[in-house]
Amino acid sequence: MEEFEYEVTVNSLVEQYQTQLLHIASAYVKDSHAAEDIVQQVWIKYYQLLKLEGKDSKKSAYAWLYRVTVNQM
Repeated sequence: MEEFEYEVTVNSLVEQYQTQLLHIASAYVKDSHAAEDIVQQVWIKYYQLLKLEGKDSKKSAYAWLYRVTVNQM
């Protein structure tokens, strides 16, 4: 997979799940800026994972993103 393909994959997931992840993080930390930082770190981790393991590494991207978001706090 080329760099462009990773970015397209992550961008589509960001569009799909960003709001949900921000709500989850905000519910835990009660601070919108801290929640944004947490979610940004989650996306960075997911991008790195995608580059290491490939597109099919996580069949359920949302489950992974949810779990990592909760664990970031």
